[in-house]
Amino acid sequence: MMFANTFLFKEIIPTLDDFKEFLTEYTTVDTTDIFNEYCFKFLFNRFCNSNVKYDTQDAFCRHFGISYENVFDQYKIRQDIIRKTYNLTDSDFVLARQVIINNSLNDNTPAPNPLDAPLEYISNQNASKETMSKIDGYIHALYKLTDNLLDEFLDEFKKHFITIYSIDIPVY
Repeated sequence: MMFANTFLFKEIIPTLDDFKEFLTEYTTVDTTDIFNEYCFKFLFNRFCNSNVKYDTQDAFCRHFGISYENVFDQYKIRQDIIRKTYNLTDSDFVLARQVIINNSLNDNTPAPNPLDAPLEYISNQNASKETMSKIDGYIHALYKLTDNLLDEFLDEFKKHFITIYSIDIPVY
């Protein structure tokens, strides 16, 4: 005997193609963006057998769509930054600071953007490069690196689901 009248996520959005149709109807997110496939994979893995908190599929889709629209760009950018962090090299980990100071006593044509372009004629230059040991660089990176933030992403959608506990005793 079942007391709840609800739907499972996998009944509403069972495939990636259905997810793209959902995005077209309920969001303004670009359905051709490959990051949607990444998101759907983990949304489906986490919520496929979860009961939605709504009595109609349309109500669920409208509210789920708002949440997806709200966090999509943020997590896409965060994922890009995380991937760039993971692609750093050993030399990137140990370089702490690099400074170059130029002085010119010659006539120069004023640079259109003096903070971004060096002067043409340099009379004097000072440079310094500060590095840390590899172990310090790795330890620093170890505490700065983050996971893929998947749990945080999925937590944004928990509010749309409920847990239904079945009872194992007969009800007469």
